[in-house]
Amino acid sequence: MLGDKVHVEINGNEVKIINVTEHDLHKCYVIIKNIFYNILLDKEFNLPNGGEIILKLNNYAFRDNWESESLFVDVYEKNKTCFSKVFFDKTKCFVLLSNKSFEKLTEQLIIGLKRYTNFDILHYTINYKSNLEYSYLQNINYNIDYDSEDPQYMQFVKPLIFLDVIERGYSNAAFIDSDIQVRPTIKDLFNYLSYIEDGPVFHKSYWDYTLHNQILIPGPLLSNFMGITKQEWPHGVTNVMLFSNKHYNLFLEWRDICLSVDINDIRKKEFLHDELILNCLMWKNKIKPKYFFFALNILSDKDVEFFYNYKFIKYKTEVNLNDYNLGQLYQSFMPYEKSSIIGFHCVKDVDLAKKINDMILDNENIYVHNIYDKIPKNDSIIVKDFFNFDINFVDGATFNYRGGDGECVVKFYNKDKLEYESKLKENYWAKVNKKFFVDWKIEYTNNSIKSYVIPEFKDKNVFICFESSSLGDTLAWIPYVEEFRVKHKCKVICTTFHNNLFIDEYKKIDFVEPGTTVHNLFALYRIGWYYKEDGQIDYDRNPINFRLQPLQKTASDILGLDFKEIKPKIRKSKLEKKKQITIGVHSTAQAKYWNNENGWQEVVNWCVENGYTVKILSREEDGFMGNYYPKGAEKHPVGTLESVIDELVQSKVFLGIGSGLSWLSWACDTPTVLISGFSEVYTEPSDCFRVEAPENTCSGCFNKYRLDPSDWLWCPEHKNTERMFECSKKITSDMVIRKIEEVLEKKAIM
Repeated sequence: MLGDKVHVEINGNEVKIINVTEHDLHKCYVIIKNIFYNILLDKEFNLPNGGEIILKLNNYAFRDNWESESLFVDVYEKNKTCFSKVFFDKTKCFVLLSNKSFEKLTEQLIIGLKRYTNFDILHYTINYKSNLEYSYLQNINYNIDYDSEDPQYMQFVKPLIFLDVIERGYSNAAFIDSDIQVRPTIKDLFNYLSYIEDGPVFHKSYWDYTLHNQILIPGPLLSNFMGITKQEWPHGVTNVMLFSNKHYNLFLEWRDICLSVDINDIRKKEFLHDELILNCLMWKNKIKPKYFFFALNILSDKDVEFFYNYKFIKYKTEVNLNDYNLGQLYQSFMPYEKSSIIGFHCVKDVDLAKKINDMILDNENIYVHNIYDKIPKNDSIIVKDFFNFDINFVDGATFNYRGGDGECVVKFYNKDKLEYESKLKENYWAKVNKKFFVDWKIEYTNNSIKSYVIPEFKDKNVFICFESSSLGDTLAWIPYVEEFRVKHKCKVICTTFHNNLFIDEYKKIDFVEPGTTVHNLFALYRIGWYYKEDGQIDYDRNPINFRLQPLQKTASDILGLDFKEIKPKIRKSKLEKKKQITIGVHSTAQAKYWNNENGWQEVVNWCVENGYTVKILSREEDGFMGNYYPKGAEKHPVGTLESVIDELVQSKVFLGIGSGLSWLSWACDTPTVLISGFSEVYTEPSDCFRVEAPENTCSGCFNKYRLDPSDWLWCPEHKNTERMFECSKKITSDMVIRKIEEVLEKKAIM
């Protein structure tokens, strides 16, 4: 198991302890107790690198009564636990099943189980002998009679195996299919034992009913044989299944049915396997099972990357991977509570299984990086050889105490202000709540020695994630990613929903798609507007009220940069200007629109009368949410953003509202006239030509309240009154035309 410094074997009266680290172990201590709390062994010892020691158990009274029972073994190094296991523990075990062709795949599952647990593994090998050797693994050769031409012979052996597990004295067991690669949460699987009653605990299929070749199963022959008229419960899946010795009689009946002549006959005509028979048997006997969502069905390693990188922005029960062109068709659903997933299912390829095993290890240990091996040692920074720690800034400053001389006290200072402190035991960590960039100074004290770390970002991997898919947000924030990279001389990886706009312009930033796994991170910062559940701004994620300042300053605040307005660099063509004015009519809430009923039409009429071609760049169809396009304007066909950029580059003026198109026009260096009563003047770029609501008009609600995206007609102060949307209704076409004339005259491009 990861973290163990020794391996322990018990054979009769002998205990062998082996050093599995790459260094000497000093001041070690082993203590072994039986079920009566008799001390069978307590011994201090040292172990050289690769060394082993053999010790003898004490021969206490009542040996006949405890010899076959559990032994509790704990090994310590320098007063810290370095190994702990219950030997001969019959309260729980893992059960695996393989034939010769599946052995290498099953081995990858065993590797995962050994990384994250110390429980016994019973590996049943059907009609072959396995030579796999791992700690606490028992290879159990189980021979069955079968027709070598029968491809289904493995599909009816589970009841035989499960009965054998119970007959070996195990009171509880967890069966796991060989095509599952497990996460560290596998150790929590046995927490579900308390739910066991008359029936086992099953993995929950997303679908309550099961189809095979578009036919509902069980089919009529099996239903008639089992004497069931309807399906009593949802169909339980046995790829992960918890059972106990309470189920012995149920499994006896299950075995007899699976091996019956009638079933052998039916399975030649209908889809059938032992899992289906167990479900039917429980429906027939009114035995109610329990279901939990244990494993995520996947198709490739990209599904695993998505699992680790996807962040639920809103509460919902699950995400369908098919919506992202990932996963098994109709079978891959990721629950909101991702911690319930103990592994990834449907991995049939050995190389892919190994890759996923490694991905799990990398991602589950994302906070464990030895990044301070090269800290200079001087009067203010003292790193003792025996003191082991690491630090990262992934979603907040984190100090991991790996080991030293006793407890460690760690303090996080923001400038000279103490933000947080904690006393840590070995292998414990401390993390501050603030997730944005802070120029931290970290003080740690161990054995009365006080030391400091001043984080150094140079050449480190920093992941910056845009958690808004909005075009405007993305254009506003991207310049500050480059500013951060230049300031800290670090390697920046960035994910946005519009990478194609920037990938050729910011060549030293590594752009990756949303959902991509990024390894070996020193820091991770998320850019967005964040609220708590009570609707208040989350000041652990946004340092300043983002509504009261420019939209661009959101990014500079989170990344700890001094703010200055910076225009984003985008890939754009060098086309000549035309006598053309482009417009953007639509946005994401009615409050952002120009709600003057005749405004757009009157402006377009003026443009056409003055010889301008008017093109509409909005993607939405005419009449979207009751908003109609002005007549006399040409609709740009829906296509790529690059084609929109070409139109903007060729335009003398862009006329828009509070939307991503206005930000895109600004980025294209096209004179941008912005009609907005919805936002305050400081929100958008300072060199846009704004047409604002007249004085004494309600305006700027975007900067006062949290927008409710579920309410298209959101108007926080005057909804359903005559003053609703007055901020833009009172902006007249004359006001807009005068601004266009001003821009054309100023730019001398009339």
